[in-house]
Amino acid sequence: MPLETEIIGVKGEIIQLTWDFVALSIMLTVGLREGDPDFKVKLLRNEEETRIGDLPMDEWIDFSWQPIYYLNTKAPLWKVGEHKVQNNYEFKINDERTIILRKGYKLRMRRVSK
Repeated sequence: MPLETEIIGVKGEIIQLTWDFVALSIMLTVGLREGDPDFKVKLLRNEEETRIGDLPMDEWIDFSWQPIYYLNTKAPLWKVGEHKVQNNYEFKINDERTIILRKGYKLRMRRVSK
């Protein structure tokens, strides 16, 4: 089943991003950080397990090889398919790309059968 995702701005507009695993990972990181800050993640840089809520605000977890459908979390993004962003975030991916999520944006995801 495909995963359908979207980010909706504070005025109801769809936030246009280049969708790839980086954008998806950032969306999932914010959803977990705010919805289940005690959720444990293993960091690639040092293999340590840490609470996602303890990560620096500009750090994100690469979910490209994670079983995202099956994470055991209480985060609303997973439980009800929606999360309202509570903080402002800016993720600098490289010199040409920055992903910004603002307080009040809605993150949505759901599995769909087509």
